[in-house]
Parts: sequence; structure tokens; C-alpha cells
Amino acid sequence: MPKIFELLGYPLGDRSPVADNARRKAYCPFRGQSCDGGGNRYMTQIDLAQTKELRHFFHSELKRVPAGVCSIQLHGDEAPWIVCPHRLFAFRKGMDGPQGRLLQLAFEPGARVGVFPQVRVSQRRRGRIFACTFDYVLMELRSGMPAGNPVIVEVMSCSTSGGNGARRSQIAQAFQDALLGREHRAPGINYRQVEARMVSQLFVKSQVGKAWGGKTFWIIQDLLGEYISKTTALKLESFKTEEPLDINFLSLAYDKPFSAKGPVQLRAAEFYGGFLRPAGKPDFSDILLTDELPPKEALLKVLKARKPVVQLRVPID
Repeated sequence: MPKIFELLGYPLGDRSPVADNARRKAYCPFRGQSCDGGGNRYMTQIDLAQTKELRHFFHSELKRVPAGVCSIQLHGDEAPWIVCPHRLFAFRKGMDGPQGRLLQLAFEPGARVGVFPQVRVSQRRRGRIFACTFDYVLMELRSGMPAGNPVIVEVMSCSTSGGNGARRSQIAQAFQDALLGREHRAPGINYRQVEARMVSQLFVKSQVGKAWGGKTFWIIQDLLGEYISKTTALKLESFKTEEPLDINFLSLAYDKPFSAKGPVQLRAAEFYGGFLRPAGKPDFSDILLTDELPPKEALLKVLKARKPVVQLRVPID
């Protein structure tokens, strides 16, 4: 039966004062801010005024909290599936292994890099429409301004099934029961949805990164990579590489044994890369691409109107 593995940043079994205090503040240690539910789970926000037990659990200044489920373990002896993008990967000032690995793949050692989250670029020209929102855009900073070629980073956590309200397996119900120390039943993983969601963006966002002179990196969990290899003709093991290419996957994993104390850090497991289809005669795979790419200047216009949320120095070794 699926169970929550990590709740508001800590393994469910971690009842230490540090974990308890962070949970009462609804604090996410992975992004260094209050939990926002991750992905589109803002729709599962819980009104504490309507839930007496939760109102007493959380700090009094909180009025609403998201269902802060980070990961779900389908079976006790298996690795958890990460269901929150911030838990899978989030840029922050403290350098960890996955963040350092990505920066070293994308930039020259020692470069100062600005991180811009949720960057939307849209354009309508000659009757053609382009509209994309990127999880992160990274650019080298020179004299405090973005310069050079952009690096797009997309974080692909997994989706949950809807759950069953009568069995209290919907995400908000499981969150409440687990937080209050009750027996709980978590929703399962919607494997096909996350695979379809990624494929619908994979090629066009990689195409855009290449057209702007940069690269696009996809952050995935190793479990998702294994699922893709088992259910499609794409065998990721054939695409291991040391250098970034047109399409890039950085796979992250939990270490075994799975820690009962947190926050649990992930490790960079594997790096995969491949090429986009070369231009040629029309093909049905064109449905995954765009034929109206905005110029890099459209991106720079958006970035120059904002400030990076964090600045990072690329590790030298």
C-alpha cells in the first residue's frame, strides 16, 4: 500500500524537534522557503480554519497550508517516488552534489551564474504562436547583467493518481492523516501522465535551448528513467555521455539504505545526452517541435527586467 515517505521536507518517521518545528512552520528545506505545494498542488491548499486538529498543529500565523507531500513509497523495500519538483531539485545558495554537477556541465569553472525561475517567453508572428514557460533559465552574469548563452533547466517530478476520497487516499487526506500520526493511505503514481507531460515539452524546449546557443537540461529521478526504458523504445543506458548534447537528462537518486532522518540529500546518478532529429522532409515527429522560434533577444528582454533569485559560483573542481 502506498505510503508517504517524506512530508514537509523530512522522512515521515523523523519526529525530531528540528523536523517537528519545520513542519509546524510549513517550511520547505529544499527551497529554503515556505512550502508552496510544488507543481500545481496549490489546488490542494487546506483551510486551517476548517480543520481543528491541523489548526492546532501549525503555527498560529498560518491560515492555509498546501498538502506538502514530497515523496511516496509504493512498497517498503523500494525507493520512494518524488512527487514535488522542489524536492527533486531546487536552486539555493548552499551547493550540493546535483546542483554542482549541473553547473559544471553547463558552464565554465568559476563562472558566476544567475538563476531565473519560471521564465515565460511568448511570441505571435506571421500567424504562428510560440509560448513556453521554463522552470529555470540560468545565465552567466557579467557586471551584474545576464550575458552569454542561456541554460534552460526543467525539473520533472512524478504525478500522483487522484486517489479515492472514500478510502482517504487523496493527497490532502493522506497528508492530514500522516501529519497527525494516524494510519494513512497515499495515492499511487500516475506513470503515464508524467511520461506524456515530459514528452510534450522535451523536444521543443531542447530545440529552443539549442537555437539560442545554449543547452536544455532535464532533471529526472532515476526511477522515472528506468520506467521510460522499460515502456518505450528509448533505452537510456545507450545515451550515457560526459558532454552536454541537444537533449540532456541528469538523473538523481536516493542512496540506500533510505535514510529515516532528513532532509535527505539526493546524489547525481547518471548523465544522458542525445541529438534532435536533423532537419529534412516533413515527419509526424514535427508535432513535437516548433517552426517559429523567437530570437534570443526575446528571452534577454524578459531576464533584464528581473533580478536572479540566487547567484551561484560554478565549482572549480
